[in-house]
Amino acid sequence: MSFVCCNFGNPLNGISMNRKKLKTPILLMCFLLVVSAFARETGRISGYLRNAATGEPIMYANVVLEGTYLGAASDVHGHYVIVNIPPGKYTLKAMMMGYESRTRAVTIAADQDIRLDLELTVKAIEGEAVEVTAERTRFEEKVEISRMNLSMEQIVNTPAMVEADLFRTLQMMPSVTAKNDFSSALIVRGGGSDENLILLDGIEVYNPYHLGGVFSTFNAEALADAEFLAGGYPAKFGNRNSAVLNITSREGNSRRSILFKEGRMANYFDMSGLKGEVSMLSSKILAEGPHKWGTWMIAARRTYYDQLAKLYFRIKDGTDSPGAYFFWDSHWKTFFDINERNRLTVAGYYGRDFLTFDYEDDENGFKIGLDWGNYTTSLQWRAVPSSKIHSLFSVARTVYDWDFGFAFTEIDSAVGKVTTEIAENVDLRDWTVKEELDWFISNRHTVTGGFEYKVLEMAILQEIAGIEFLDRTQSPYIFSIYLQDKWKTLNLLNI
Repeated sequence: MSFVCCNFGNPLNGISMNRKKLKTPILLMCFLLVVSAFARETGRISGYLRNAATGEPIMYANVVLEGTYLGAASDVHGHYVIVNIPPGKYTLKAMMMGYESRTRAVTIAADQDIRLDLELTVKAIEGEAVEVTAERTRFEEKVEISRMNLSMEQIVNTPAMVEADLFRTLQMMPSVTAKNDFSSALIVRGGGSDENLILLDGIEVYNPYHLGGVFSTFNAEALADAEFLAGGYPAKFGNRNSAVLNITSREGNSRRSILFKEGRMANYFDMSGLKGEVSMLSSKILAEGPHKWGTWMIAARRTYYDQLAKLYFRIKDGTDSPGAYFFWDSHWKTFFDINERNRLTVAGYYGRDFLTFDYEDDENGFKIGLDWGNYTTSLQWRAVPSSKIHSLFSVARTVYDWDFGFAFTEIDSAVGKVTTEIAENVDLRDWTVKEELDWFISNRHTVTGGFEYKVLEMAILQEIAGIEFLDRTQSPYIFSIYLQDKWKTLNLLNI
């Protein structure tokens, strides 16, 4: 249930609101304040779930108090919250398929806030023989038809022609199609690929494709989770007509050391893993490890079609290749734990494509040069001042640019060879500041609110033979606020 979701832009001169429309949100907020007052007589448990072998968060695990109906599920950061717990003694149990369950005895007092972090160990699933019969599929309590989550393992293990690709994996899902067999662009429910919102660690990425949509820009090995919403997405994902793809990258392994197992340097920096891979498309490498205040991860990829073409022409006739194409991309992330309630995360993605072709004979010739790419850098501050409040503040800078150059040479009877050049440059720069605040009022009531302020700088320049035909710049801004309430009125009904 979304109560307020407003977008303001500089083309608007004024905004008027009906007072009657504000009555419902105001009355609801008063009701929530009363509920929170009663909640002071109960206790709360919150914390993080992590993989014992790597230290990375465990997403979507179940955490319950045995013998009660109280429980929660961890989010993409591994964070869970159980509120409105009556005073008493309980057994807390954390469960996740593929991991060994973990239990802890806890005692809750009135208005007590307990922080309890747990680590789960990977465990092989053992089972007995299963007899399959014609039986109705069991009913699931939480069903969201338009929402799906993909882990790194699912993306990597999906059959692929060249290498694992997130977008091509999504094209196999219901409601998603492709323009053609060569494109990885997502066509969701008949909409255009530019109508989708693509987020990497909460930061928008423009045109996330290589070679005009043949390959996606994300290295599957560096991803932890991909949440795909084909419709019915929350109010915080506004301004989109088709779908939302929210990608979370890996944090890196913090539990293993292979460089400096002992000594002074091991306390500040180390490496826990180094992985390389060569495919028909590209070569890529991923490195990760711990540092004194957290972890780091970096992944890089580059195609080598240009090098193969260069080698082919040199072997064939000793000449250079007339054309070349290659792309590269890199993705890095590191976080710093200031204390147990505050974390700073710095992340970046950089990728670029290059396409050139050069032909010339005795009379005519032409040259084509084209390059384009994405650059994103973000800073996130995650704060958990109490078990009821979860805050995520972000500042990000995104740049997308596209440069095209074309020159052709011809013979003029009067002056000889004449070269005409055509150039076009498109530049988009995005500064974004946003805040997302979760208020866990009770196990049945969660209120989410936030804002986003986005400043855009857009420019396009076209020149022919040194003459400017088009030179335009725009600097719009977008300001959005939203308030959303998730209310579980009954065990089988969510509003």
